[in-house]
Amino acid sequence: MPLPQGNNLRTLGYGDGAYLAGGEGDRVVLSTNAVDWTAHEVSVLRTYAPAGAFVSRLARGNKRWLGVIGTVTGSLLATSDAGETWTNAHAALSLSQVFSLAGGPGGFVAVTGPGPSVVTSADGCNWQAARFYPPLGGESVFAAAYANARFLLVGTSNLWWSLDGQNFARGSSHAFSSAVSILWGSGQYVALDQAYVPDSWPPETRLYSSADGTEWVLRYAGRGDNAANGLAYGNGRFIVTGGFTLLDGNGGLLGSQVLISSNGVQWVTNATPVLDFEFGPPVGNDAGFVRAGRSGNIISSADGIAWQPRVQATRNNFRAIAHEDGLYVAVGNDGKLVTSSDGVQWTVHPSGTSHDLRAVAAGNGRWVAVGEPGALVTSTNGLQWSAEATAEADLYGVAFSDGLFVAVGEGATVWRSANGADWRQVRAGQDGLRLHGITHGPAGWLATGRSVEAAVPTPVTTAFVLTSSDAVDWTPSTLPVAAYLENVAFADGLYVAVGAPPTILVSSNGLTWSDTTPPSLGEAGLSPDLGLGWVAAGNGTFVVVGDDGMIYSSRDGSHWTRRYSGFASRNLRGVVYANGLFTAVGNNDAILQSGNVLPRLNGALRPGGFEITLRGETNRAYAIEASTDLGVWQGVHALTNIGFASTWLDALVTTSPRRFYRAIAR
Repeated sequence: MPLPQGNNLRTLGYGDGAYLAGGEGDRVVLSTNAVDWTAHEVSVLRTYAPAGAFVSRLARGNKRWLGVIGTVTGSLLATSDAGETWTNAHAALSLSQVFSLAGGPGGFVAVTGPGPSVVTSADGCNWQAARFYPPLGGESVFAAAYANARFLLVGTSNLWWSLDGQNFARGSSHAFSSAVSILWGSGQYVALDQAYVPDSWPPETRLYSSADGTEWVLRYAGRGDNAANGLAYGNGRFIVTGGFTLLDGNGGLLGSQVLISSNGVQWVTNATPVLDFEFGPPVGNDAGFVRAGRSGNIISSADGIAWQPRVQATRNNFRAIAHEDGLYVAVGNDGKLVTSSDGVQWTVHPSGTSHDLRAVAAGNGRWVAVGEPGALVTSTNGLQWSAEATAEADLYGVAFSDGLFVAVGEGATVWRSANGADWRQVRAGQDGLRLHGITHGPAGWLATGRSVEAAVPTPVTTAFVLTSSDAVDWTPSTLPVAAYLENVAFADGLYVAVGAPPTILVSSNGLTWSDTTPPSLGEAGLSPDLGLGWVAAGNGTFVVVGDDGMIYSSRDGSHWTRRYSGFASRNLRGVVYANGLFTAVGNNDAILQSGNVLPRLNGALRPGGFEITLRGETNRAYAIEASTDLGVWQGVHALTNIGFASTWLDALVTTSPRRFYRAIAR
């Protein structure tokens, strides 16, 4: 089913008949039935999410939602009545951290840090310190909750409660180790406590119950192989999730155990099936339970044991995308192959292989996709595919140009074909080498990858390039750059190569290269596991995609601007330009589209008039329009951009004191 968004969901709230989940990226997802979910933008996240901001807490109180947004410098707040349109909440208090948040009819209570301290608000915007009777003193507060028509605070030595969320009285003097949640149901308060032991992990899970909130009794104590991550009450039962996994005799994952109680006093363990993704704490109501987790997945259950997917991502990773004759084709792991005429509606087709497909290209009436281990599938229409003879090495890249398909892969092996069906190996593999990218330009064929030299304590990786004028005889060279060049493209007179760690190299001849990696990419980290995976060009613009949703664009290959993808946790693997926009693909079936990419105009005075240079889509028709006031426009010239740039001389420019120009794609 389609995903309303694909980022990791870190928090889930319920109130006034609606569920709301949030996490990484700039959107929250909303549902009134736990089945149908819609995504809604949080404007403050659009500003801060590229720097790692995420929704860390959600609560419903006083007929509105409050979201806590964690940033590298502290916490921001946003409010919404229905969860669809959000407003920044400029709190009077500086909330550097929010450890716990609860909402009720009277508003909100938050446990904040450093301190920690407790603050309250009726609207989520105006905050004040809570009042304690007797004074709180030096006691630490762990968690805030709303249960049994009152706000509750759990501390190291006491439990506090309040009917208005502002004035708290001591309810009991029970000492918890580190209580993380407290609920009311079936006539009992239940508290989930985590008892930490020095030099021991995970903490012991302890469950306490109380009929009046004053006298507490330990009902369960046990330690699993991980920490319990949530307590919820729904459909007449309490459940505790996380903490216990079930393994078979070979160490394989069979499922997990959930603690269940109908009264908060007697607890039993029940096995649950394997969940494909990690999920956060559950939220309960009369219908049962809901959990949200990685990659935007959401599941629900009536009993806390059998869970049904409601928003379901897959572990499939798209690896590449191409476009030809009005058809998009994207390929990925396990032989997955999908097609689309518009990049919006996609159809799955059998690819003829169950192996990972890593690249796809089209030309001369033939589609070709290649992958591991040497997988090679072809099609004459992009819809029906069949497997061809398998190559002798993993193939990572394929391109069509100059009447030839050329595929490259492990060991810097090179294969070529005139028709996409009959292939010949023209360069044998060699240990320590790998080619990943392949393109064609004025200098001929150019392939990029890496060379690995054995060294102690770690191998040394160097950028590796192969060039050829005929796709038969290849000349190797290494570049003085410690990078694995995963992809390369040629456009607008430039070769642009990208790789890991985050690297962008440009060359006008394929021989001499300049490093134009923007400084902000260095901030993203230099781990070999993080990098840039693909580059594409169109309408005078280069676009690079990579890990953690990174997207950069450039008009000249030298100056790069980071673009926000909306993804903070998904790697983007491939990108293509077609139909006036870019389409990118990546992990967990991610598919993104840009807005329309405008052509670029430059001008210069010449002896005979004003010369216009248009850089845009190759073989695209454009109309040049002119205006003297930016209001009324008149067509002055029409052209078809045969190469990467076209020029036109406006000899009538001297008839007007000023003249503005624009290009319209036809």
